[in-house]
Amino acid sequence: MTFKKYQFQNGERKLIIEEDNVGWYLIIYTPPNNNQSSADYLLDSLEDAFEEAKDRFGVSPSQWINITE
Repeated sequence: MTFKKYQFQNGERKLIIEEDNVGWYLIIYTPPNNNQSSADYLLDSLEDAFEEAKDRFGVSPSQWINITE
């Protein structure tokens, strides 16, 4: 089974939305080149993860890149 994964990055931070067995994680890396995340949020759906990213960080759903491996 392949889990979906999305990424947004700018000069301040990198955000990853990653599907998991329990839901969707919104993972934050500040600064963007850090190997360890600075925060993460577990959401019920992809739509919830997009909404959380928009509310917290101003990243709209159209700004995400699908990086599913």
